[in-house]
Amino acid sequence: GSRPDTIATLWDLTLERITRQDPAVIELLDICACLAPRPIPLDLFTGHPGRLPEPLSAAAADQLAIADTVAVMVDYSLAKRTASGLQLHRLVQAAIRARPRDSQSAASEPLTAALGLMRADVPRTIMGTPQDWPRWAVLLPHVLSATSLADQAPDPARPDAAADTAWLLDRAGTYLQVHARLADARRLLERAQPHLVDGQGPLQ
Repeated sequence: GSRPDTIATLWDLTLERITRQDPAVIELLDICACLAPRPIPLDLFTGHPGRLPEPLSAAAADQLAIADTVAVMVDYSLAKRTASGLQLHRLVQAAIRARPRDSQSAASEPLTAALGLMRADVPRTIMGTPQDWPRWAVLLPHVLSATSLADQAPDPARPDAAADTAWLLDRAGTYLQVHARLADARRLLERAQPHLVDGQGPLQ
């Protein structure tokens, strides 16, 4: 077989081994693969365990369990630790997203979870709340990555994913507007429009 086939086989075996060791790792990898190849704060997950699929939800509610889950990712060189959490390489993210799923809906679940997590986490009010801007600065690349994947999703994403995408694009556009990045802001606000369901605004 060719080298890419060998790599794909090794990758499949690695993921199988990890799934046996700690199934929460695969759930976390899948969601992180929808985010940017930048540091991801761990409290994005530990702060909202109820928005995560099981078994990751249970792990995220337990500081020791989530530390173990991240440790497995680091041990297999799938992520590296950062001061606030973890970071995946973009090639690892691409490989995780490209792996075959049982169904199209199974492939869109991690993206739906990622969008929901960020909607729950990013500060709602941006105008006049400079104390909340540092959190936005950290999460903005991840918001842009997940919403970009949502725009490319071949199947119409679940309605809540579309609503979360519109809301996140609207808020991210407002954040960039406040920071005088007007061209970027306009692009995001325009991208929010197709996601608005029945002409409803995303800010309900």
